[in-house]
Amino acid sequence: MKQDEPILEAEVVEIDGVAVEPRSETNSSRPQQAWGFNWQSWQGKIRVLDKRWAPLWIALGIIAVILFVIIGFFILVFAIVYGMVKMILRTVASIFSGSGHTLNRRS
Repeated sequence: MKQDEPILEAEVVEIDGVAVEPRSETNSSRPQQAWGFNWQSWQGKIRVLDKRWAPLWIALGIIAVILFVIIGFFILVFAIVYGMVKMILRTVASIFSGSGHTLNRRS
C-alpha cells in the first residue's frame, strides 16, 4: 500500500441479521480462566457430535470391531493350540512314565 492512499476503517454492525457486540464489551463480560480460554462457551457443543465427522466415526468403529474380532480369533486359536500341545505332552509323558499305555487320567 502506498503512503498517499487513504486508510478505510469500518465498523461491523450486523452479520446475517445478528448484531455484533463491540470488542471491549465482549472481553469484559466473559471472565477468562487462568490459562486464557473460556471453556464455558463449549457447554452443549461437546455433547453433540458434528454430523460432518459421522463417516469418520463409522469407519473407526468398523475398524475397532474388526480388530476386536481378530484379537479374539487369535486368543481362541492360541487356546486350542495350547490345549492340543498339553494333551500331546500328557500322552507322551504317560507313555514313557511306565504306568502302562492307558490314556485315562484317573489311573
